[in-house]
Amino acid sequence: KTNPNYTGLVEGESVDHHGNTVHSKVFDTKGKYSWIKAPRYEGNPMQVGPLANIVVNYAKGNQNVVPVVDEFLKETGLPLNAVFSTLGRTAARCLEAKIVANNALKAFRNLVENLKVDESTCA
Repeated sequence: KTNPNYTGLVEGESVDHHGNTVHSKVFDTKGKYSWIKAPRYEGNPMQVGPLANIVVNYAKGNQNVVPVVDEFLKETGLPLNAVFSTLGRTAARCLEAKIVANNALKAFRNLVENLKVDESTCA
């Protein structure tokens, strides 16, 4: 069981759709994300973002992930362990976007095929 510790909302100002400053609830920027607030599993902080997604799928040999990561490592000349860094977390966001983009048309075609036989279920 996890106990999330979200930063939450505070009274503040934001901009409405007309560009006017308005009083509203805004994110509490004084309590920005930190490792202390990270999601936990059995009491231990866990990485759950794009980096974790890329690393787990790479280690598992996911055919959609391995070539993209290998290409990135080859083009940058970085070793695999370089992904465990700020650079790696940033790169993982980009790699994840590329992987999604590479597979978007396939996902769309699968949806179209599914709708041909069942127009009420999409998942």
